[in-house]
Amino acid sequence: AFNSDSFFSTLFAFMFHSIIINYIGVGAIVATFGQAVANQYLFYNNNGSSNDVESNTVSSPSSAKSSPTKTSSSSTSGPASITTTTRTDTTAQNPVEWMYAFDIHCNAFFPFFIIIYILQYFFLPIVLSNTFTAFFISNTLYSVAFIYYFYITHLGYRNISELNHTEFFLAPIVVVVFNFLLN
Repeated sequence: AFNSDSFFSTLFAFMFHSIIINYIGVGAIVATFGQAVANQYLFYNNNGSSNDVESNTVSSPSSAKSSPTKTSSSSTSGPASITTTTRTDTTAQNPVEWMYAFDIHCNAFFPFFIIIYILQYFFLPIVLSNTFTAFFISNTLYSVAFIYYFYITHLGYRNISELNHTEFFLAPIVVVVFNFLLN
């Protein structure tokens, strides 16, 4: 009843591998890695210092600023009274959230998917042959897809103004180009 060579079982296996493993599984790993690297090494405070234990301190109340605020009194006939409230300026940290990192993966995975699964489909007659042209086109498609993925990932993290040296996410492109040239 469940022949492993049937069209539906092959389609189900392909969809499971593409969606669950490639998109969600690898995406979760990449998002976790990207979030950890961005929060640990690339995040800096407003004063320009890196994110380390010493720079995570909250300013003391003695350096607090006072700002007047208007509060209305309980009776409608009385005038509004002016009170001063104390607010402390802290170096608010907005670390990269995991969902934002996963969203960056989703944005970068879409062109990767288009190149690897859709564009490659049109080149199948050429790619399935056993020639140098097939080898070159196949390697070129995968290299372009990975370079595009890492570049869009870089742009996603670069969009966060509190991150410094987001060029780190471009480093895997060197490995992809080196691997392409070696093959």
